Amino acid sequence: MKSVNTLTIPALLCKVLYFFIAAATVFITVIFIHLQIAPSYYAGWNAELMTPKSILSITTFERWSADLYNESTLLSFDKIKKTSLYFNYFRVLAILYFIFLTIKEFSKIIESVKLIETFHQRNILSFQKMFRYLLATSILFGVTIVNGQEANLYSYSIQVTPLILSFAALMMAEIFKQGNQLLEENQLTI
Repeated sequence: MKSVNTLTIPALLCKVLYFFIAAATVFITVIFIHLQIAPSYYAGWNAELMTPKSILSITTFERWSADLYNESTLLSFDKIKKTSLYFNYFRVLAILYFIFLTIKEFSKIIESVKLIETFHQRNILSFQKMFRYLLATSILFGVTIVNGQEANLYSYSIQVTPLILSFAALMMAEIFKQGNQLLEENQLTI
C-alpha cells in the first residue's frame, strides 16, 4: 500500500522535539553542575522561576515560610539547599523523560499510520502509554518544593494543558479500540 505523505511534517517535528529535549537536558545538567561549583554566580537568579505559572494552571496549594522578607534575595539560586536542588533537578529530568516517551509513542503512531496500519493493537497501547506519561508530566509539573536558607516554598498547581492532552490520548485510545474491533469484524466477514 501507499504511505501517507502528509505525516512527514509531524514526523520531522517529533525529531526536532527530540533534539530540543536533549539540548534542554544538557543545558539543565550544565547549570546544575555549575551551580554546585560556583553558587555565587546565581545570586541574581530567583528560584521562584521553578514555580510553574501559566495561563492554564490552577494553584491549589501554596505555602511560603520566611525568616526575613527581602524579595530580591529571598529565594535566589545560591541559597537553595542541596536536597531541594537535587529534588528539583531530578523532577525536571523526569518531566523531560516523560515528554520524550510521549513523543516516542506519538512517533510510533505516526509511522503506523504512514504504513496504513492505523487501527492495530500497538496504537491503542501507545495512546494508553501516552495517557500515563502525560498524566505523570502534569503531576510533576505542578509540584514545587524549594527549601532555601531564608525561605521555603511548597506549592502544588494543576497544570491543565498536559492534563487535557492526557485525557485526549485516552479518548483516542478508545476510538482506536473501536476502530480495531470494526477492522477485525470486517476481516472476519471477508
